[in-house]
Amino acid sequence: MTAHGAPSVTTWTRLEPLHGSTAGEGAAARIADPAWLLARQWQLGEFHGSDGGSPASARLRLDAGALSAYRGRGPGYDAGTPLPYDHAVTPLETLVEREPAGTVELDLRADGGRRFLRLLTRYGAGKYRAAYTQGFALPDPGAGGQSVSVLSGRLPDAAALAAAFRAPNGTVTVPAQPPVSAADRPRVLGAATEFVRWWDSFVDRGTAAPNGQAWEPTRLEHRFTLGTNLGPANEGFSVAAEEYPGGSLEWYDLDEAPDTSSVYAERPGSEIVRTVLPTPIGFAGMPANRWWEFEDARVHLGGIESGATDLGRMLLGEFALLYSCDWFSIPVELPVGTVARVASLVVTDTFNVRTLVGPAGNEEWGMFGLTGHSYYNPVFVLPPTLAHGFESGPVEEVLLLRDEAANLAWAVESIVEDPDGRPVDRHERHLATLREPRAAPPAPAGADFDYRLTEAQPPAHWIPFVQAADAERGLQLRRSALPGPDRAPLGDLLRETEWIAAEELAGEGVRVVRHWQLARWSDGSTHLWLSRRKYAGRGQASSGFRHDVLHRVTGR
Repeated sequence: MTAHGAPSVTTWTRLEPLHGSTAGEGAAARIADPAWLLARQWQLGEFHGSDGGSPASARLRLDAGALSAYRGRGPGYDAGTPLPYDHAVTPLETLVEREPAGTVELDLRADGGRRFLRLLTRYGAGKYRAAYTQGFALPDPGAGGQSVSVLSGRLPDAAALAAAFRAPNGTVTVPAQPPVSAADRPRVLGAATEFVRWWDSFVDRGTAAPNGQAWEPTRLEHRFTLGTNLGPANEGFSVAAEEYPGGSLEWYDLDEAPDTSSVYAERPGSEIVRTVLPTPIGFAGMPANRWWEFEDARVHLGGIESGATDLGRMLLGEFALLYSCDWFSIPVELPVGTVARVASLVVTDTFNVRTLVGPAGNEEWGMFGLTGHSYYNPVFVLPPTLAHGFESGPVEEVLLLRDEAANLAWAVESIVEDPDGRPVDRHERHLATLREPRAAPPAPAGADFDYRLTEAQPPAHWIPFVQAADAERGLQLRRSALPGPDRAPLGDLLRETEWIAAEELAGEGVRVVRHWQLARWSDGSTHLWLSRRKYAGRGQASSGFRHDVLHRVTGR
């Protein structure tokens, strides 16, 4: 700065540190005290580890077999020859849940009759439409079947037509009645052949054989057995479902069955051999197995809190901290509908040491195995089940509940099927009857009191079940009836159920529903069937039922 306030130029110089080393030395993170690192390794227990190589390859041998035999364990089943099952044609849910033949609704039989008349016209045999309509007329649905009553005399019965066209040897033939000329017989046969093929695939119906049905009405569940042959030795193996409620069937719904009589011997087993590179199993936030590796900060394993009785959380923490780096996976693709059992697993490490790995289970405990008489049997079942489908509204719905105040159990028919095949709300029908005028019961002449056997009866669609003991079957809930008209069950679910095992009706109750199911299978085929499914109920209820009531006559 100059004197007398003269202007000047001021400059600044930036100071920067300079180093003579390269960036590699800083990234190396050298340790000046090797003893500290050895002490940390000693504290972490790394000196206790045993020398071993990492898995380099694994050879897995499986004894496999396709599910080829089915036995439904519903009413009347026997231990005879099982039914053959081809999982490439029919999904397992369709096979198990579908209702038996002979229960086709009238509206479906009318739709099938309409299709057959159109086929007669297409094949040039339309002049026989009236003859087949009169010869195979739809049955009279009775009261409540207004829609089908209109179609009576206009459409033939498709179920009766299919039974008449189907010969005992399984071929399609033209019946003697109504008479068809020799010149027109090929045309009618062509229409009948296409109709029978369509009718058999229109609705999946169970076979009439004793082992065809899996629904057990006394348990309100499906019970069935599947059989297969395992490996080149064709060892019989069976799995069973004792309490399948319906819906989506998974592998854990099946248990190992000691009964091997469900095996269908015509489908031999096979052997699957895979030599692959084991892949380490990892999950988000798992502990790092290297000293200088940063872990995922979003997962704080040290913050796991567990009490003295929280065994599950303690096991999870122990697995994540100690054993999560010790698991490897071997991918194996299995065809759908296959049962596979691990015969041997040989692992070769990086030192070319081969180790035979046994199953992780014993007689008291096992993981990923089937429950049964051998808990350590390493068997995997890939059932041929559906991924998804379409479900209709309830065709029939029954709610079973306990009434502790009346010491009874009730089966409430919420929805039943009318003769047209349409659902009817019985509660709404009951409310309509209450709105109708009714006369009060006359009082006895010259009496001071009026004794009534029953008072405040529940609606007609409330069916009582009374507890009873049976020497062979144990405690039961037997279906009973209250006095009065229209007290009998109208739906198929209760008509087939004369008694229910008492342990099946817990405090929360049971809800059983019949639905129509529609799904596509792997071969592109469409399957339509009427299923039954069991759900949890809605708790207990009070019917308000009273009996042996003594009323004082008014004015006396």
